[in-house]
Amino acid sequence: TEPNVFGFVSARDKPIRAFVERVARAVEAQGVTCHVIDSSALSSAAEWFSRVEEAHDYVLYVAEADEPNWAALCARQVDRLFLVGAADHSPPPAPPVADDWDDAGQRTDLILLRDPRMPRPSNTRAWLDVLKPGRWFHAVEGLFEDTARIARLITGSSVGVVLSGGGARAYAHIGALKALREAGTPIDFIGGASMGAVIGAGPALGWSDEELEHHIRQAFVLSDPLADIAPPIIAMTHARKVKALMKEAFGDVQMEDMPLPFFAVSTNLTAGKLEVHREGTLRHALRASISIPGVMPPVVMNGQVLVDGAVLRNFPSDVMRRLNSGPVVGVDVSQSRGVDASALENPPSWWRWILSGAWKHGPPIVSILMRSATLSSEAERMQARAETDLLILPPSDGVDIRDWKAYEPGVAAGYEAARAALDSLNGPVETLHRRRRADAPEETVEEMAEESFPQDVVETPRPAPGPGASGRRRGWLGLRRAR
Repeated sequence: TEPNVFGFVSARDKPIRAFVERVARAVEAQGVTCHVIDSSALSSAAEWFSRVEEAHDYVLYVAEADEPNWAALCARQVDRLFLVGAADHSPPPAPPVADDWDDAGQRTDLILLRDPRMPRPSNTRAWLDVLKPGRWFHAVEGLFEDTARIARLITGSSVGVVLSGGGARAYAHIGALKALREAGTPIDFIGGASMGAVIGAGPALGWSDEELEHHIRQAFVLSDPLADIAPPIIAMTHARKVKALMKEAFGDVQMEDMPLPFFAVSTNLTAGKLEVHREGTLRHALRASISIPGVMPPVVMNGQVLVDGAVLRNFPSDVMRRLNSGPVVGVDVSQSRGVDASALENPPSWWRWILSGAWKHGPPIVSILMRSATLSSEAERMQARAETDLLILPPSDGVDIRDWKAYEPGVAAGYEAARAALDSLNGPVETLHRRRRADAPEETVEEMAEESFPQDVVETPRPAPGPGASGRRRGWLGLRRAR
């Protein structure tokens, strides 16, 4: 069954009761009942707690920083636990709840609240090192949109958007994101592979549609990112332009400080597994995620050789599914033919290729390498698409995978495909996964809940924690225990 009993334990000096009450009201706004229990119930009999939990759709336990005994009881009573901290303060020297309460290490999340005067999250790394949460969320205290996002996490209606790789065809993601926003669909998690990760980073940073368009145009449409051709010792390009463009667009933003939970995937050639990036410098993760083998040099990170995530998972819907228990919206542009046959049957001479300016796109071999890196079997593609609750498939036939000038048609295709998919629904996107689970046989629901994380997936290791931090690493999204 889905979790419906949650705990909120303060990891800051300021009380959190008012915040939890706002979350409860946002939960009730979804048409369900919600009850908040505080330490005044400490003397109540066990039967009282059971009656309250049975009488309400959701129950939220709240413990303040000066209530360690009540916090310990809450941890034992709930399905999932939120530790609530202050983004503008240092974390406590140790977790407010004993580390051994969570035997699987997967049922604790962190919410970092910040003052409205603090424009962007920061200092997240210090909190992660001490508290080791499975997931973390940023919220502006008192901001309705952020309170509603936490409420959606509780009710299983948070929306995760996952974007596939696909070179220049990934421009369609921009149109799809615009259509989702126009329809009022919230985006609570976002991630992707290769160019899908690059585009998805914009909404995760809070960029508007206009800001996203500006940065993508500057980085890819106007700059010919693969134009710095190199002698093919390691790759066809130096990738210096790509590195500079990533620096210009994303600066030194740390992934853990992004306003929305975000992930990018790369392929770890050293370990032979998919690498999931949720922490560290954003531009480094994106540079790894788009390092098409043979086209751009690999990225070496923490002693591991990383290339394009599309090599193993061009459409990482399974990663999103395990991060987000709510509906998953997928935009997949990997279904179309990506190599121009005529360019291979009658390749131009070197001199004609240079004089025509076609060299800016790279030689035809670049198309072959890019297409080879993003090619998956029909079974793999169908399995990845089956993980989504709403699948958007923009048509992109006729757009070469390296045609970085094809911005307008790509965006338009994504917008129209998303509008058509949204118009086909008989309810809001937020309720899709709950309706899907409600309609599924009980055995299928149990399989969905207990499915383990794929064996070919690893997470980018976090740097060693600072003094006083526990060395144990928490896992991904956990599931409610039997009570």
